[in-house]
Amino acid sequence: MLPKNNGAGHMLKIWGLVKKDNKIIKNTTAKCEDYFGFDTALHQCIVEICHTLDLAKPIFLNKHMEEMTRFNRTVFYAEDFTEKIDFDTFEIERINLKKPR
Repeated sequence: MLPKNNGAGHMLKIWGLVKKDNKIIKNTTAKCEDYFGFDTALHQCIVEICHTLDLAKPIFLNKHMEEMTRFNRTVFYAEDFTEKIDFDTFEIERINLKKPR
């Protein structure tokens, strides 16, 4: 499970990419402060990424949160969108901002 925020306001960075035929056709990153917890920051990053890439927001299910918690990434497919999409997958991945020692 991801650690709870102690109010210090850590930065969450998410990489979002859109794939079609196993090729990245669009991608961007978003940074969000997690003052109110990981869930809220992740939602803010997804909204920002979808706006930047001109995508409809996917339906974020429990399975997506479980994948983010376990693997720091998740994949959205056509059935995760209420609108028709013209790509195969929308993927998000957490980027570690801590520099190695």
